[in-house]
Amino acid sequence: MPYRLHPSAMGIRIIVPTLVVAALTTALFFIGTNIIVFSITLGLLVMAVTITLLRAYGETINVPRSALTVSFTLFWLWLAATLLWTPVAFVSTTMFWWLSALPLGFWLYTLQPARMRAWSWLAGLSLLVGSGLVLTGVFQRLIGGETPQSAFLDVNIQAAVLMLMALPAGGYMLRAGTARRQDSRITVLLGFSFLFLVYGLMLTRSRGGILAFFIGTVVLFVMTARHVPRKWLAIYAGLVTLAFLLADLSWGGALLGRMTDTFQDIHRASSGRFVIWQESWRLLFEQSPLWGIGLGLYSLVWPPYRALEDASSGYFVHNDYLQIWIESGLPGLLLLLAVLVSVAWMVWRTLHRNDLPRGVRIEIAGLSAGLLAIAAHSFVQYNFYVIPILLLSGLLLARIQELAVPPRAWRWRPDKHLSAAGYRLIVLVLALLPLSYFSSIGISAYQLSRGDTLAAQHLFDEADQVFITAQRFWPDSDAPLIARAGLYLVVLARGGKDVEQQKALFQRGEALLVQAERLNPLRPDIFALRAELYRQAPLLAGSGWDTKAVENYRHALTLNPRHYRTRLRYAQFLFDQDRQQEASNIVGDGARYR
Repeated sequence: MPYRLHPSAMGIRIIVPTLVVAALTTALFFIGTNIIVFSITLGLLVMAVTITLLRAYGETINVPRSALTVSFTLFWLWLAATLLWTPVAFVSTTMFWWLSALPLGFWLYTLQPARMRAWSWLAGLSLLVGSGLVLTGVFQRLIGGETPQSAFLDVNIQAAVLMLMALPAGGYMLRAGTARRQDSRITVLLGFSFLFLVYGLMLTRSRGGILAFFIGTVVLFVMTARHVPRKWLAIYAGLVTLAFLLADLSWGGALLGRMTDTFQDIHRASSGRFVIWQESWRLLFEQSPLWGIGLGLYSLVWPPYRALEDASSGYFVHNDYLQIWIESGLPGLLLLLAVLVSVAWMVWRTLHRNDLPRGVRIEIAGLSAGLLAIAAHSFVQYNFYVIPILLLSGLLLARIQELAVPPRAWRWRPDKHLSAAGYRLIVLVLALLPLSYFSSIGISAYQLSRGDTLAAQHLFDEADQVFITAQRFWPDSDAPLIARAGLYLVVLARGGKDVEQQKALFQRGEALLVQAERLNPLRPDIFALRAELYRQAPLLAGSGWDTKAVENYRHALTLNPRHYRTRLRYAQFLFDQDRQQEASNIVGDGARYR
């Protein structure tokens, strides 16, 4: 325990875990584009870190001296360093904070003053969150006849989150069942929680998730076989089997058939991912295999490499290790692997200690099994880009380190170097930097949504002012610029303006698109919108407007051949120019894509 908790800090013991679980709950509703939810989630985590650091004054802060701590911190610093050369700063900055949920979870728990009590709160509240996910999935499947994926867009993510909760819960059930002083109520509660979480996981019918869970299940069984009575090992295996049978019953026998199909034809089951991986390797070595293309930029760089038969959303490689290499470069991948190797070595070395208490050994086994299952699943999924999984993984890694690492640490007492006011000022200033960023982009996203609503109501002047506000709050984002340029295009198309007003709108729209291109040269919408602007106002565009329109249409389709709206508008433009064969070819090229 790094330092004692003052009586006045008793509330902090509850507040910080509550903020963390609130962030976890909020993150369940983040689907990658709703920036307001993203801002709230990361803001809650930063607030939790801030409260923890503010309470540390007058005490000794101990940072575990381990390879995991060093590799974890270096990985985080490298992700920050990649922001220096990314071609689209605002996307990469957002992705940096997105991925920061992992180290924030790690450091949040590591810096807690009363970690055991904090862990009890975190584990208990997280189980409630997991139960909520299962109940939502059960309702979706049994009542609504839908896919049991809760708030997630992908059922595989539902499976991964539940997997990360279920395996540690199984470890705690085994620990409670074999404890010298058993509390039957706690043991039964943990057993039911384990069964419920595994049932929810099986109900997803996620082949990759279920296979990864069984890998973790076997690892947990093997790691605890010498230290847990056979009775409890049988209960553990029986609950897993029961959960599978209940889920199979819920699907009318379709779960067993689906899993059998996976074993019979694993290549066909993963053929879509094989297509993505093959072309992603080509992208990697043609772009920047050493330094990376920039955090979060895979979906922008990927479309020209995308195979015709690829039917995925196009946002992820479905292999986290390959995507981290593509986006953050070879050092990013090596540092991530260093984190995994560090924790694996730590667990291996710890479990070979003869003086390790049985309860601690079982707990480490349960936590490790959950992380191993996620690491295995990440070869075919994008778990590393899901904030709830990142946050839970960071907490589990920190807990394993607390249980496994001997009490060696770098120690620092803030009161020996700084006054109370000076220390708190530094902490608050450092916290205000990310908090102001999250607030700013959240307000910008809200204003963008509000502007879209006003534009749909044909309140164009009001919408323009709202878009300007959005631009002020997120000046390096291309979204407000594109929204304003699109608004001007609509106004020009409606007519009713004199020549000077039309000229002013055209010039402003063109200038906004130039600015947007400077911020994000990889966005096809910018060039498609510019082509439409030239097409809408040819007299204002000047001589050669048709050539400039064609160039922008072509560039937009070069950036993304599946930008179907642009492809159809380009074909219509060519048809209007009596270039019917070219128009037919453009449509025909688009029809090749699945």
